[in-house]
Amino acid sequence: MNGNIIDNGGKVDEYGFIYWSADNTFRKTVIEEKANHTGVFSKRINNLTPGTYYYKAYAKNTMGAAEGGEYSFTIVNYAIKVIIDGELMDFEVPAFIEDDRTMVPFRAIFEELGASVQWDDKARTVTAARENLEIKLVIDGAAYKNGEIINLDVPAKIINSRTMVPLRFVSEALGCNVTWDEINKTVVITQ
Repeated sequence: MNGNIIDNGGKVDEYGFIYWSADNTFRKTVIEEKANHTGVFSKRINNLTPGTYYYKAYAKNTMGAAEGGEYSFTIVNYAIKVIIDGELMDFEVPAFIEDDRTMVPFRAIFEELGASVQWDDKARTVTAARENLEIKLVIDGAAYKNGEIINLDVPAKIINSRTMVPLRFVSEALGCNVTWDEINKTVVITQ
């Protein structure tokens, strides 16, 4: 890093990174909580819209401050298509990929697959039922199929007031076939 930070017994009071949009409509600082750590750290930034962003590392102590070089990254919007029984779905909140899992709006998928859906705001739980099957998902928590806990790679979460869930789990829990077309970024679900 380049700057005036002076050795203060090896102590760094604050460090992290700063990132901003290419059009400078926002600038945000991400601070590492373990301020006297001197190694590599990583932070995840969620929900950035497509576009180019810039970032640089920084560190501060009582004797000065330093900044690293400026770098950039670009988020590309690969529109993920979801087709259920031959019908292209149109969601209010678009599907996205997180940790290699396609996340979709729970209500839209379950209702399209013939299930009834209920939301419990107090418990932050969404439940879907169809015939003798009940699926329950706790936001940022566990998932259940007929009362048995199911491990999810990515838990249900709320994005723009919509419950987003891993598509494959939801579809397979209802007995559907799910295929992924990597080239066309398309999920195909058949009942």
